[in-house]
Amino acid sequence: FCAGADLEWMARQGAAPRETNRDDALRLARLFEALDRCPKPTVARVHGACFGGGLGLVAACDVALAAGTARFCLSEARIGLLPATIGPYVLRAIGHRAASRYMLGAEPFDAAEAARIGLVHEAVDEASLDAAVARVVA
Repeated sequence: FCAGADLEWMARQGAAPRETNRDDALRLARLFEALDRCPKPTVARVHGACFGGGLGLVAACDVALAAGTARFCLSEARIGLLPATIGPYVLRAIGHRAASRYMLGAEPFDAAEAARIGLVHEAVDEASLDAAVARVVA
């Protein structure tokens, strides 16, 4: 699905000028805001890795379906960062308790857990993912 930003690049950005970091963060924030406020319904079809900003994309969509083989992680803490830009969308999707656990611990989790905590609406067999998306869209 989306492995998020390159964490090594993000770590190097710490040495970039403040204005560069601010402008980059604002562009990313505008992307998530546009997705969140899209006048058309948005559906995330999640398969494979869904890490960092990718998880934010899922949280900002109206409906999210995942293949049972999908893997999720808020991995920013591994390099000393907080997922601040995606934070509001993740908090809204999974709540404060689950967000605290996964934002602070950078612990990977599977599609069943993503469904249990409310990040995705359904976790389905990978072979059934397209049919599940078609059903929701219809």
